[in-house]
Amino acid sequence: MESRVSVIIPTFNGAKNLSRAIDSVLEQTYKSVEVIVVDDNEPGTSERDQTEEVMKNYNKFRSVKYIKHSMNKISAAARNTGIAASLGSYICFLNDDDFYHRSRIAKCLALLKANPQYEGIYCGVVIIDKSSYNSIVRPVWPLTQRELLLDGNTLGTGSNFFLSRKAVEFVGGFDDRFIRHQDIEFMIRILEDFKVLNFEEIMIGKVKDGVNNPSNYSEFRELKKFYMLKFENTIDRLDPPERKLFYIYQYEDLFHEAIKSGQKEYIFQSLQELSLFREITSKDRLRILISEKRLYKKRIYIILRLVYDKSKNRRVSYHLEKQIDPSAKSYVFNFLCGIGTATEHKTRFSADGTRNGGA
Repeated sequence: MESRVSVIIPTFNGAKNLSRAIDSVLEQTYKSVEVIVVDDNEPGTSERDQTEEVMKNYNKFRSVKYIKHSMNKISAAARNTGIAASLGSYICFLNDDDFYHRSRIAKCLALLKANPQYEGIYCGVVIIDKSSYNSIVRPVWPLTQRELLLDGNTLGTGSNFFLSRKAVEFVGGFDDRFIRHQDIEFMIRILEDFKVLNFEEIMIGKVKDGVNNPSNYSEFRELKKFYMLKFENTIDRLDPPERKLFYIYQYEDLFHEAIKSGQKEYIFQSLQELSLFREITSKDRLRILISEKRLYKKRIYIILRLVYDKSKNRRVSYHLEKQIDPSAKSYVFNFLCGIGTATEHKTRFSADGTRNGGA
């Protein structure tokens, strides 16, 4: 008998791309799959109405469950709702604006069954921004706590979970006190007791919509403190240079959040804390100088921002040329164009995966 796989899709203000996510699961080559959509929109809002309209298209699918929260919670709580309603021996998650390659479940499941010492697997991810791909995350070795602590982008997306029910239930699901970092927090606990295998092939598309989390420096700072306190023992197992690097990353995050807030007292506080772990650089001071909150109405900011964006795009393109061989480019192109709603990608890439008008 085939093992059932449950794919949980929490959705909040994501009706626009929800069908793409659901269809990418229903079109899997592996068919013993259930889809659980957890609607975390506030009842009575236009977002809830739009999501309900989308879900009417799936009423005929017995493998699709639609659960509506009675009030808006958070992504971690929505995932726990999905876990409680799931029946699969394996549990996956999919963000409402991401999508799977059609062989993702079949290949990952086969690898797990061939390597029974592992209780989970993570795979390659293509990051898509403005109808083109701008980076790729390839896992080159089994996932570790060290990797997650030192590189928050190791997973590429919160959709990159494929775990046994045994592991998910053992850790008790997600900690819904985390409104951010919930994916990393969850996986650090998983890795305390279980091993997670790597699979380098690109199986997930992550779509960056350009929407950032609203800035709330005080809330984010408290969350960071809680995160560092909760995993204090795990952090202490890092080598001293790695531990220092971990704290640099955390306080750089806080500094960037302070910049977004535009509040001088927050910026000063974050700089003080960051200076305990590394020197404050001219680049840090430049970030303050051109921060959007302070200078977005000034012409000099607009000019500098355009120059910065063009320079960043050139670096991204160069980075891709260095890390992706021609066959991988073709694979990514075919992956993107295999998604029904991804026709916009075809206008940006020629058949060999290079940009129209030159690579």
